[in-house]
Amino acid sequence: MRLLPRSLFGRLVVVMLTVLVIAQLLGLAIHMHERGELLLRASGMHSAQRIADIVRLLESLTPSERRKIVKVLSAPPLMVSLDQQPLAAGDEDTDRRAHAALFGAMLRRFLGDGRPVEVAVSGSAPFKPGEMRGLKGPEWPGGG
Repeated sequence: MRLLPRSLFGRLVVVMLTVLVIAQLLGLAIHMHERGELLLRASGMHSAQRIADIVRLLESLTPSERRKIVKVLSAPPLMVSLDQQPLAAGDEDTDRRAHAALFGAMLRRFLGDGRPVEVAVSGSAPFKPGEMRGLKGPEWPGGG
């Protein structure tokens, strides 16, 4: 049994289809990589904007009002605290330093240049499907 056609036209069609499939797969790989990068940047921009909005809100309040508002705003994945010291920048790999620098630049843009900004990327366990972090209590399923 022969897999390749005997005629020249049939062989050309097989070669052209093979090249077309390879080009489509290569285009898909490039597209998925670029899409992942774009989503990473977009989600970072959303987080930086949220942090800048929280900073502006807290600056306009008195210290007692800040504590009340921080309790409401502090929910995973963004934990807000007035008492804890900032995370120390540790021995991060190149990717984490690059992400921290990019996020710091976005945060400075949203906050303005007058505020000092330090960004440290910390590793955390990935969110597991079905897990509801920070939602415990009698009114939540599985709460105690």
